[in-house]
Amino acid sequence: MSTVWVTQETNKDFSGARQYGRVEFITDEDLHSVDGPHNEWLLGHLKRRVEKINLDEDWIVLAGSPYVAAVVMAMLGERANELRLLRWDNRDHRYIPMELNLP
Repeated sequence: MSTVWVTQETNKDFSGARQYGRVEFITDEDLHSVDGPHNEWLLGHLKRRVEKINLDEDWIVLAGSPYVAAVVMAMLGERANELRLLRWDNRDHRYIPMELNLP
């Protein structure tokens, strides 16, 4: 079964993503504005979580902090030429699968 990896846990309802797989959150933390031990810890945590993503089967949902999402996408870009994203459609209130080919 596929996993839907949400970049950051928020108070949003991600139940609609369950039709694509089991929902897992990469983190519930955010980067701090001042570099320090917390950011070092979080970057290591993100790297360990991102390494668990099966790029052929799993899906990514970008949610929460744009800074966390950017770091996750950068880490994924180092591993893959193609990403499987679920994009939220505000009009139809559903996730739309999107395969993104990276240059």
